Amino acid sequence: MIPVDIAATALLSFEVPYNLLVPAMASIGENVISGEWVIGVTDSIPIYQPVPFELVVSDDRFLVIDAGYALSVDEGILPEVFALHQNYPNPFNPVTTIRYDVPEQSHVTMEIYNLLGQKVATLVNGIQEPGYHAIMWNGTNMSGAAMSSGMYFYHIQAGDFRSVKKLILVK
Repeated sequence: MIPVDIAATALLSFEVPYNLLVPAMASIGENVISGEWVIGVTDSIPIYQPVPFELVVSDDRFLVIDAGYALSVDEGILPEVFALHQNYPNPFNPVTTIRYDVPEQSHVTMEIYNLLGQKVATLVNGIQEPGYHAIMWNGTNMSGAAMSSGMYFYHIQAGDFRSVKKLILVK
C-alpha cells in the first residue's frame, strides 16, 4: 500500500515505463497481460481503534496491456515516418488501444473529440522519444466519467504531423 497525503495530492498516478514492462512480459513469454484493481483509502489509524475510517471504491478497474507489436521482430528499430494507426479493438468496450509512430523526438498531443467537435479527453501531451508507441483509452472523459456509446475521433499532433481517425464505443 502506498500512503498518500490527499490534501497535497489531487491526482495520483502510477506509471510503469514501457521499456521495463515489455522485457518483463517477454521474460514470461506473454504478449498480452490483464488484471483488475480496486482503489481504497484509509485514515491509517491502528487496528486497535474501534471504527477506523476506510473507504473502498466499489468500481473495479480493468487493465489490458498488449505488447505484441513491441515484441514483434517484423518492425524496424525506429519508424521512418509519423503515423497514426487504427485503434483496436474497434468497436470497443471497455478499453481500446491506439498505436502511433514517432520517428524523432517530438511534442505529441493526442486528444479524443465527440461528434460535436468538443474535446472530451487528452491521452498524451508531452515530449515523446522516437519509437513505436501505444496508449489505451477506457472510454472516460477528462473528469473520469464514462462516456456514452457512440462515435468519437482521436487526433494526434506531433510537430507538423496531424492525423484523425474514428473509433466507436459500444456499451
